[in-house]
Order: sequence, then structure tokens, then C-alpha cells
Amino acid sequence: MSTELISTWLYADSDDEDSEHYQVRGGSATADFQAVYWRSVAVFFATSVRQNPDTRRVLFTNVAAPPVVDGVSIAAFLDSLGVELVQLPLTFRTPGGYYHEWQNQFYVFDILQWLAGHLDPSDAAVVLDSDCLWVSDVEPLWDALRRDGCLTYVVKYDPEWKNNGLSRTDMSRIAEGLLEREVRHPLVYCGGELMALTGTEARVLRDEAVKVWKQLLERHARSKEVFHEEGQTLSYLYYKLGYPLGNGDPFVRRIFTDALGSHNNADAHDNGLVIWHVPLEKRLGIRRVFATLPTKTAPLWTLERGQPLRQYLGSMVGIPNTPLQKRVRDLARRGADKLPGR
Repeated sequence: MSTELISTWLYADSDDEDSEHYQVRGGSATADFQAVYWRSVAVFFATSVRQNPDTRRVLFTNVAAPPVVDGVSIAAFLDSLGVELVQLPLTFRTPGGYYHEWQNQFYVFDILQWLAGHLDPSDAAVVLDSDCLWVSDVEPLWDALRRDGCLTYVVKYDPEWKNNGLSRTDMSRIAEGLLEREVRHPLVYCGGELMALTGTEARVLRDEAVKVWKQLLERHARSKEVFHEEGQTLSYLYYKLGYPLGNGDPFVRRIFTDALGSHNNADAHDNGLVIWHVPLEKRLGIRRVFATLPTKTAPLWTLERGQPLRQYLGSMVGIPNTPLQKRVRDLARRGADKLPGR
């Protein structure tokens, strides 16, 4: 019998790996910084359980024992949800000077290695960023994944717009060097927040990822252009392998929910998705949902699946619109985060 697996990951930087990230203030090795992601992990799996109670759930991390955050034992909470903890080291580590100071952006390739070694051919797995919420039943996603073998999520960027230091045109130029042939059109950018594969395709993609990793390190050593992060690299691999592009779009979307509306793309169509990826909500709505998790009478645990639960989560993260109360609370939270010592 085949297995479906829902997973996310958290790589905790050590002091000698400390770096700055634009979405979360402070050094990445600090407890406050990592607490932001532990809250997200807890909410990710809590919403997954509410929508898909019978699915296998796995957290990939380099941490032996998840910490206590805001008085909540993350280890005990995840255990109560039946989440398996798979401890993985980072082996796809970028060398110094590769791109900024981030060294863990290719941790998903370590996860891919694990999937390739542990999934049966007919198994299916989805790996997502932790700042995602499950808002609908996952069965349509599994059906599409088994049909196609791999799901990809397309982020529509103009060919010359640079994301993480590279445009789609830049990506195509790098691809030409790797393939030693012409790439006629700018590569399509597929977001790294979604990696969804059957066991068979996990092995295919793993083999190609190992090859391109060696090529990228060789190019870096010769001061040649390289892909900077996992999304760019996966986009290249999907192109090389001929996987369908955008067949994951009906299920997941990267939704920006800026309270002031200057960077907000949420709309009513998002209610038809299975997964909301909400990068701006890690310190805001996700944190507020996390605060309710220990209370079994909280809306997350008691509301009916479907529209009632989705509407509650939407009010917390600003989908399809941001209630006035959330705007006020978001502005207050951002102000507090800027205080000295925070």
C-alpha cells in the first residue's frame, strides 16, 4: 500500500553559521530568530492535521530536540500530532562567498536524498516551507501528483527582473553553460517552497541534483555564474527533466499580505487553494495562531473543516483581505519588534 507524506523543514544555524535574513530580524543563530520558525512549524503541522488527519507527517531538521517556545514544548506538541522527526545534517553546504552568507539554502537537497532512499516507487511526498497553512483537503493534490510524478509551482517574474540576484535570463545563460547547448527562452522560475514527488521521481531528481551540485561548485571555484538558491536550481532541473511547469499552481500560492496594502496580492481566488504560503505572516498571523495551540477550545481545533476553518485562518493572516483589527495588531507588532533588544 502506498504512503502519502506531508513534510516541512527547519535548519537551525549554529553560532559559526550566523547570518542575516531580510524577513526576520536578528542573527539566524539566535533563539529569538529560530523561535519564529519553530512557531511556523507547529502551526504548519496543526493545520495539516485538521485538514488531513490520516496523512504521515515528517519534520526534517538538524536539531536533536525541538525547544520550548513561549512556554510550549515544541517536541511534545509535535509528538502529540504524530509528527516524525528526521534528523538530517546539512551536506549540500555552499562554500564561503557563494552567495551572501546563507549556507543552508540547499538543505532541501538533503531532504531529497532522504526521500529518494526511503520512499517506495508509488509513494508520494510533498515538502513545503514552514510558513505555509493547510486550508483544504489534500486529496486533489495527491491525485495530480500521482498522475504527473512531480508538481511544480510557477512564480511569474518578468525575464529581466532579478530575484535573489538572478533574472530568468541570467538563469538561462547559466543553464546553457551547464547543458552546453542553447536555451532559447528564459527559464521559468519555479518556487522552492514546493517540492512534490513520487518515490520514482524522487530518485530521478536526486540523481540530477547531485550532478548539478558538482557542476555548480566547479563553476563557483572558477568564478563563473551559479544558481544562488534552491528555487533557481530546481527550476533548471525541472526544465532539464521535462517536468510539467505550473501543475502545482492550483494547489499552492505565495501570497503577500502586507497590512498597508503596498505589497499585497491576496484575493478571493485563494479560497480555492489547498495551501497558503504566507511569508510575511511568520511574526504576525502565524504567531497569533501559535499562541492558541495549547487551548483545545481554540478556533483552530473546534471550527468545522471547510469554509469556517478557512475563514478563521484567513482573518488571522489577511486572506482574502486584512481586517482592521489585524492591521492595527500588525503595526503594533512591527513597532515592538523594532525596539532595542528585540
